[in-house]
Amino acid sequence: MFLNIFCPPLAAGMACCPPLSCGRRGSPARIGLSAAFLHTVCRGFAYVAKKPYLCRLNNMKNYIPKYLTEKQNVIWLVCGTALFGEVFILLFQPFGSREWAPAGAAGDWIYLGVATAVVLVAMGIIAISRTIMYQYGKRHAIEYWQLAVWIFAEASAMSLVYTLVPALFMNVDRTFFSLLKEALLYTGCIMAIPYTVASMVFSLRDKERQLQLQRELPQADDSRPGNEMLHFCDERGELKMSMRSETLYYIESADNYVMIYYRTGGRVQHYMLRSSLRRIEDEFSQTTDLVRCHRSYIVNLQNVKLLQRTDEGLLLDFDTEGIGKLPVSKTYAPMVVERLMK
Repeated sequence: MFLNIFCPPLAAGMACCPPLSCGRRGSPARIGLSAAFLHTVCRGFAYVAKKPYLCRLNNMKNYIPKYLTEKQNVIWLVCGTALFGEVFILLFQPFGSREWAPAGAAGDWIYLGVATAVVLVAMGIIAISRTIMYQYGKRHAIEYWQLAVWIFAEASAMSLVYTLVPALFMNVDRTFFSLLKEALLYTGCIMAIPYTVASMVFSLRDKERQLQLQRELPQADDSRPGNEMLHFCDERGELKMSMRSETLYYIESADNYVMIYYRTGGRVQHYMLRSSLRRIEDEFSQTTDLVRCHRSYIVNLQNVKLLQRTDEGLLLDFDTEGIGKLPVSKTYAPMVVERLMK
């Protein structure tokens, strides 16, 4: 019913798909997983594999892009996967689940309600999982192998949900483990397409955001001293960000990343880069006003307004809303003072 209403061409195509066994003894039926669907899933993974900037699965020691754990993208991923899972269950009716509801229009609505409830429970699992990943990703770099294990754990948990429903509420004459095996196949299909599409969309949006950032850079006079362009590359040497030196405040160490704090559009922003303070110090300290002031900070002396001595030691003040004072450790204090006095 729902397929005929919302997508008649796809309904006609599904009617032509060869039936597969649903596993119910004496009652063969189409479970809805066609070869064409599997072909689509495989093509999606093949496309991503050919795009190294989307997913570098050929080197599982690489770290995943930060946009995969951004809050807004996580919300879109959860909602998109829930919507796709709902459509998938309505179209393919796994385990012959439509037979569980009464025939007729009333049965269709009952089946819709049950399918929605199952999807909401399963998507709750993903929402909890991605919330944990979001909090973890704010403090640690996540490698691709960790992401793969994480997704497998999500798929396993969702498969348990999809297995318990027919095992407990439907008259399916099959063992629990045979149902679980089939549920893993369904779950893989439900997660493969939205996860693949979401990765491509998030990557393109991140590229556009970086281009927009480049366009928003202030057009300053290159001939003015201390206003050169600073080009920041990641640990693989790929250019990730460029800015005028006068817009940069400081750079903070964040585990395997660094946080670059800068000014654009009158507001203080930050950008996370896969690099190290040592690498940036070696590249910029001799030719720019960037100076190491602490084991966790590199400061742009060009924007420092005040050097203050307190009981805790020296502090650098930018006199800018949204930017706190930076400590100067005893190791780097002589060099910072010398550079400020020049």
